[in-house]
Amino acid sequence: MQGKRIIILPTCPLSVNLLSDPDIRQGNIIGLVDRNPVLHGKEVQGITVHGYEAIETMDPDIILIASPQQHQQDILRQISQSLNKLIPIALLDL
Repeated sequence: MQGKRIIILPTCPLSVNLLSDPDIRQGNIIGLVDRNPVLHGKEVQGITVHGYEAIETMDPDIILIASPQQHQQDILRQISQSLNKLIPIALLDL
């Protein structure tokens, strides 16, 4: 992950735990993303939370989805509706 521009979603305890992972910290975490508009603009450990519509303009190298497996397909569907270009997505089983 070194030097990669990383987005993590959704904004939940699992994704917040990733913020302290040494491998993830080698990258450049450019934002957290969540569908809940109440969280948009807030910060978690100094990292701003954005809506799905901001993903493409943030120009990430990779998107990490840190959610329970039962929510991953729904999140993937929402992301795909927000993107007009290919961005690698990693599903993390946590």
